[in-house]
Amino acid sequence: MKERNYPTYKGYWINEHHNINGAENRAAKKVMAFEVTKLVHGEEEAVKVKQASEALFAGANNLDNVPSYYMNRAEFANGIDLAELMVRIQLATSKSEVRRLLEQGGIYLNNLRVTEMPKTIGEEDIVDNAMVLRKGKKSYMKVVVD
Repeated sequence: MKERNYPTYKGYWINEHHNINGAENRAAKKVMAFEVTKLVHGEEEAVKVKQASEALFAGANNLDNVPSYYMNRAEFANGIDLAELMVRIQLATSKSEVRRLLEQGGIYLNNLRVTEMPKTIGEEDIVDNAMVLRKGKKSYMKVVVD
């Protein structure tokens, strides 16, 4: 088996031959991601990114550091097309991308998979003055409604 070594930083080393199991590998990657983010963007930003990641991926309910887009509640009175909304908040580049993602099961609204188009987003989708849209596994946007 070919040995694969991953980058080192401040003595952190990930090597497949060190018998690292899945949980240890994830922990090492988290440390590496934090340290690289801190190096590139500073410690304050690294802490924000870490908190947002934990909120989204570890089941924590703190969405304070998730990217947000602010909208007026009146815009939802007659409903907004999901594809138009995702392009508007820059979670997708085009309506056709939204359609492809939907066909592949990759669009979620408030943690529920969206299964059909056209989908109209209305006031009933707003929970605690916000909604969370997800594209794929890792792209989130919180829409805050006032």
